[in-house]
Amino acid sequence: MKTVLRYEIYRPFPPENEDDVLYVGMPVGARICTLDVTENHLYLWAQVEPDAPLEKRGFVVIATGVPLPMSVHDDGEGRIERFWFLRTAIDSHAFEAVHVYEAIAAESPPRLSVVE
Repeated sequence: MKTVLRYEIYRPFPPENEDDVLYVGMPVGARICTLDVTENHLYLWAQVEPDAPLEKRGFVVIATGVPLPMSVHDDGEGRIERFWFLRTAIDSHAFEAVHVYEAIAAESPPRLSVVE
Protein backbone atom coordinates (compact mmCIF):
# COMPACT_ATOMS: atom_id res chain seq x y z
CA MET A 1 0.00 0.00 0.00
CA LYS A 2 1.48 3.33 -1.06
CA THR A 3 2.06 6.16 1.38
CA VAL A 4 3.86 9.52 1.48
CA LEU A 5 7.10 9.71 3.46
CA ARG A 6 9.41 12.63 4.26
CA TYR A 7 13.16 12.50 3.52
CA GLU A 8 15.79 14.94 4.71
CA ILE A 9 17.98 16.07 1.82
CA TYR A 10 20.31 18.51 3.49
CA ARG A 11 21.14 19.87 6.90
CA PRO A 12 22.20 22.58 7.71
CA PHE A 13 20.60 24.82 5.13
CA PRO A 14 21.74 26.35 2.79
CA PRO A 15 24.36 23.86 1.56
CA GLU A 16 28.02 24.77 1.84
CA ASN A 17 29.27 23.01 -1.30
CA GLU A 18 27.03 23.08 -4.36
CA ASP A 19 29.20 20.52 -6.21
CA ASP A 20 28.23 17.62 -3.95
CA VAL A 21 25.66 15.05 -4.97
CA LEU A 22 23.63 14.23 -1.85
CA TYR A 23 22.38 10.63 -1.77
CA VAL A 24 19.22 9.41 -0.06
CA GLY A 25 17.96 5.81 0.23
CA MET A 26 14.38 5.65 -1.08
CA PRO A 27 12.12 2.73 -2.09
CA VAL A 28 12.34 1.81 -5.78
CA GLY A 29 9.68 3.66 -7.76
CA ALA A 30 9.37 6.57 -5.29
CA ARG A 31 7.70 9.62 -6.88
CA ILE A 32 8.67 12.99 -5.46
CA CYS A 33 5.64 15.08 -4.45
CA THR A 34 7.22 18.30 -3.20
CA LEU A 35 10.25 19.95 -1.57
CA ASP A 36 10.33 22.47 1.25
CA VAL A 37 12.60 24.15 3.76
CA THR A 38 11.44 23.66 7.33
CA GLU A 39 13.34 24.83 10.40
CA ASN A 40 16.58 25.25 8.45
CA HIS A 41 16.40 21.74 6.90
CA LEU A 42 15.61 20.81 3.30
CA TYR A 43 13.07 17.99 3.00
CA LEU A 44 11.29 16.20 0.21
CA TRP A 45 8.08 14.23 0.40
CA ALA A 46 7.64 11.22 -1.87
CA GLN A 47 4.86 8.78 -2.68
CA VAL A 48 6.38 5.36 -1.97
CA GLU A 49 5.66 1.68 -1.61
CA PRO A 50 7.28 1.23 1.85
CA ASP A 51 8.04 -2.48 1.37
CA ALA A 52 9.89 -1.96 -1.93
CA PRO A 53 13.67 -2.44 -1.90
CA LEU A 54 15.75 0.71 -1.43
CA GLU A 55 17.68 2.49 -4.15
CA LYS A 56 20.20 5.32 -3.91
CA ARG A 57 18.80 8.61 -5.31
CA GLY A 58 21.12 11.59 -5.75
CA PHE A 59 20.29 15.28 -5.49
CA VAL A 60 22.20 18.53 -6.08
CA VAL A 61 21.13 21.64 -4.17
CA ILE A 62 22.33 25.02 -5.42
CA ALA A 63 21.69 28.56 -4.23
CA THR A 64 20.49 31.39 -6.45
CA GLY A 65 23.37 32.89 -8.43
CA VAL A 66 25.51 29.74 -8.28
CA PRO A 67 26.39 28.07 -11.62
CA LEU A 68 24.07 25.23 -12.59
CA PRO A 69 25.35 21.65 -12.19
CA MET A 70 27.19 20.15 -15.13
CA SER A 71 25.02 18.04 -17.40
CA VAL A 72 27.38 15.09 -16.90
CA HIS A 73 28.97 14.07 -13.60
CA ASP A 74 31.04 11.11 -12.42
CA ASP A 75 29.80 9.98 -9.00
CA GLY A 76 33.15 8.36 -8.15
CA GLU A 77 31.85 4.87 -8.92
CA GLY A 78 32.31 5.26 -12.67
CA ARG A 79 28.67 6.07 -13.29
CA ILE A 80 27.79 9.09 -15.41
CA GLU A 81 24.73 11.09 -14.41
CA ARG A 82 22.47 13.79 -15.84
CA PHE A 83 20.70 16.41 -13.74
CA TRP A 84 16.95 17.07 -13.90
CA PHE A 85 15.46 20.18 -12.29
CA LEU A 86 12.87 19.29 -9.62
CA ARG A 87 11.82 22.45 -7.85
CA THR A 88 12.87 25.64 -6.10
CA ALA A 89 12.51 25.73 -2.32
CA ILE A 90 12.33 29.04 -0.45
CA ASP A 91 13.35 29.59 3.16
CA SER A 92 11.10 32.51 4.09
CA HIS A 93 12.98 33.10 7.37
CA ALA A 94 16.40 33.53 5.75
CA PHE A 95 15.07 35.00 2.49
CA GLU A 96 17.06 32.32 0.66
CA ALA A 97 16.06 30.19 -2.33
CA VAL A 98 17.68 26.95 -3.45
CA HIS A 99 17.14 24.96 -6.60
CA VAL A 100 17.06 21.18 -6.40
CA TYR A 101 18.13 18.84 -9.20
CA GLU A 102 17.96 15.05 -9.24
CA ALA A 103 21.01 13.13 -10.52
CA ILE A 104 19.89 10.46 -12.99
CA ALA A 105 22.16 7.67 -14.25
CA ALA A 106 22.83 8.17 -17.96
CA GLU A 107 21.68 4.64 -18.78
CA SER A 108 18.34 5.21 -17.02
CA PRO A 109 15.36 6.35 -19.07
CA PRO A 110 14.00 9.81 -18.19
CA ARG A 111 11.32 9.68 -15.49
CA LEU A 112 8.78 12.08 -14.14
CA SER A 113 10.04 12.76 -10.64
CA VAL A 114 7.61 15.35 -9.38
CA VAL A 115 3.99 14.33 -8.99
CA GLU A 116 1.77 16.97 -10.56
